[in-house]
Amino acid sequence: TTHRSQALAELLKRFPHNVELLSYEIEQLLLVGDIERVITLLSQAPPEIDEDNRFWRYKGQVHEARQQTDEAEFAYRKSAQMNPLDWRTWNRLAAIERLRGQFPQASRLQGLVMRADALREQARKFPTIETVGRDWLRDFAVFAKDAGDEALATAISRRLGNSL
Repeated sequence: TTHRSQALAELLKRFPHNVELLSYEIEQLLLVGDIERVITLLSQAPPEIDEDNRFWRYKGQVHEARQQTDEAEFAYRKSAQMNPLDWRTWNRLAAIERLRGQFPQASRLQGLVMRADALREQARKFPTIETVGRDWLRDFAVFAKDAGDEALATAISRRLGNSL
């Protein structure tokens, strides 16, 4: 693990504007709770991270760890707006709603997370993309609509020849 961390640190020094490396490093740091290092990396990140929903989620996680609930919620909502299918964002936002005592909203968001998880598990079982069936696509379209991605839901439904 130490060797991998050193290798990643060297890569980040060589390629400081590589948002994929930066995202991976931040994910690892969040897993071990190194919020201060995440803050440092976010402060040194290139401006294009503002267009990537993952970094808004990371900002939300920093605010959440610092018990800055309003700021965390803002960042999570921005992340969800940018990518309504990001189940990790919905999961964190559900935690914020639970903290606020908004249990019906938290339950709805947690339901989205559980549905996304079930869809991911089902998708992993398809041996090839060609074997993805209409039922799975229909379920995915309903999930997309419920998560707020109307354009995707409509496109899938149109492709399937029906409406949601």
